[in-house]
Amino acid sequence: MTLWGLLDALWDWLSRKNKKKAQAIYIDINVVLRELEDLAVVNKHALRLSECAVKVWAVRRRNFLDWVKRERKPLFKVAESTLLMETHSSGLRWRVGMGVMGTALQDNNPLAVDVSQAWAKAYDRSKDSWEALPQESKFGLTHEEFLKVARPASSSQSLGPFVMAVPYYEGASPCGVVALDMDPKDAAAIKLGGEFDDADRRVTQLLYALAKGALGK
Repeated sequence: MTLWGLLDALWDWLSRKNKKKAQAIYIDINVVLRELEDLAVVNKHALRLSECAVKVWAVRRRNFLDWVKRERKPLFKVAESTLLMETHSSGLRWRVGMGVMGTALQDNNPLAVDVSQAWAKAYDRSKDSWEALPQESKFGLTHEEFLKVARPASSSQSLGPFVMAVPYYEGASPCGVVALDMDPKDAAAIKLGGEFDDADRRVTQLLYALAKGALGK
């Protein structure tokens, strides 16, 4: 076999391997979404999955520019549920220690946070209000970054979503994090957040299984 033939065979193998892993990731994402549906049925709540998002983030430099800048522990989005109809894109380049997911990953500790509640006292979006918040409520964001990530004041939605973030480590190395974003009212209706009960444990376990399958070696 020629060199080009070997390269073609290697490329074909990698493509099939990556495709198989991607399919497995989306199967696991759908398992999480089905669990949310089940919780909605149990709690007699009309949940719209189109307003829920499950995202997988890996600790990985995204492109050559990240290498040039030597950006420390950037997060690269590996996959996300495709049902989300309306989204607010911040344009931020996420990293470990930034946002709810980045904080969960930095501390190696799952988090379930109603962001709109955590940021309630900064609803006017002023720098003074933001700076007055407790440090743990800022999730590593500057005021400028907060303004980019907060939903617009004109939006009918809350200031921020409910976020459940589950980190994945191998040994002492952070590999990535899986985050569930949904409307805080929906989260409360299906009993996510607040006290860490059966619903939280079940969803956390499914998110961790998704993270391990997507980010594990």
